[in-house]
Amino acid sequence: MQLEEKARELISKKYYSPVVVLNDNKNITLNSVLDTSNGTLFTICDSHYSFKDQEGNFWLTIPKKLIINDEQYYPVIGNRYICDGIKYSFRTKEVVIAMAIDYFKKHIRKDYTLKKKKKWHLFFCMGQRYVLPYKSFKSRTNSKIKFYISNN
Repeated sequence: MQLEEKARELISKKYYSPVVVLNDNKNITLNSVLDTSNGTLFTICDSHYSFKDQEGNFWLTIPKKLIINDEQYYPVIGNRYICDGIKYSFRTKEVVIAMAIDYFKKHIRKDYTLKKKKKWHLFFCMGQRYVLPYKSFKSRTNSKIKFYISNN
């Protein structure tokens, strides 16, 4: 799988509650994944990628130019700049995307894409065989819940 596809897949996943996906509906090229508990952030904007960890360090792909305190810089891979206590490190997109995947993969909801595979459950009790059908119904209290499996 191409690296850009992995980054787009990371943006399209569903996450547990402290992690949210942010995007601009008008400008589909700007997408972010944010951990609201500690401020870790992964951003895709056009073909530029950035990752910020909880200490406030930034890893970015190479921009054409960088303006810090009204001075222009032309960074290359491996350069580091410090501005207002924030460290900016310039890396390849492979490194930036790999850092984001390593951090956010532990927050992905694996149960979100759970599909119903069985229509009934078979079990034995005291020599008797019982067949229990799975029943599904629409939740009235939460419209986001599509169905609920009940075995009463």
